[in-house]
Amino acid sequence: GVSGSHGKTSITAMIATILGSAKKSFTAFIGGIDNNYSNFYTDGKKKLVLSEVCEFKKSINDISVDFAVCSNIDNDHLDTYKSIENIKGAFYAYLDRSKIKIVCNDDEYLKEYKGENVYTYGIKNKSLVMAKNVTELIGKYSFDLIIGGKNYGRINLNTFGEYSVYNALSAILTCYLLRIPINDIKRGISAFNGVERRFEYLGKLYGKNIILDYAHHPTEIKNAIKTAKQAFKKDLFLIFEPHTYSRTKLLFYDCLSVFESENVSFYKTFSARENYLFDGSSEKLAIAINKKYLETFTEVLDAIKSTKYSNVFIIGAGELYDKIKNKIENKKST
Repeated sequence: GVSGSHGKTSITAMIATILGSAKKSFTAFIGGIDNNYSNFYTDGKKKLVLSEVCEFKKSINDISVDFAVCSNIDNDHLDTYKSIENIKGAFYAYLDRSKIKIVCNDDEYLKEYKGENVYTYGIKNKSLVMAKNVTELIGKYSFDLIIGGKNYGRINLNTFGEYSVYNALSAILTCYLLRIPINDIKRGISAFNGVERRFEYLGKLYGKNIILDYAHHPTEIKNAIKTAKQAFKKDLFLIFEPHTYSRTKLLFYDCLSVFESENVSFYKTFSARENYLFDGSSEKLAIAINKKYLETFTEVLDAIKSTKYSNVFIIGAGELYDKIKNKIENKKST
């Protein structure tokens, strides 16, 4: 079971790719659309079941697994948990119920976790599995894979962002503990080419490159923008679609700090399951830092058409992905 505030979909998909590369029998439940396995895969034998484990609405409390992965702990879903201590407690309890615990030793909360059969990965703090000599080129990362102090050679990732290094280490450690041969692990990591809506290039619209990322929490957004700047330098225009009024209200000032110095416009908050709330609205975000607010999809298209920048980075987990993708596909078909 793969849990964590951020990265669990990509880690689950990475593990699936490694298992497939190693020709292992498995069933996988993935919380997004993997480019190879979609969101569900099975060979029918079900000897090994791989699943993303989400903490939303405390659903993590109902799940117990043999191998528990936890990537990080952050202040998300505060409408349910009320405090970071409650969120930490839910993840800790999930780890406690498992036989094997796989955690990121660079995370400020997970490095404090104490339990039996804990295995760690990281870049900064000493861990069983580590990335050394990490380098970046146009937003993609490479590193030396170190397991138990031994160097197993260079890993070149096909996905963007420094967070992809952590995702890869998590998947590598999990598969190492599942006794997958190192060569199969390395081949699987090299074969992994991403999940839909995670720094995904959608195509061109009005002559501009359109890239979208699912990030909707300030930590994720900050990392996504950093990656976009590595890939596109200063030739970048941002459009942010907040996800739910409650999250936006609770993390309002964190969102402001991420976007205050950026070239960004705000699209209306994706309500999902909630009713309109001005204090959690995109309008309030835009007003607070004197940025442009886009109420309609037509205004979004006009903003893309009129921007002087060649690359448009759309951030959020709402409706813009499908709307933009359909617009691009319709233009291609005509």
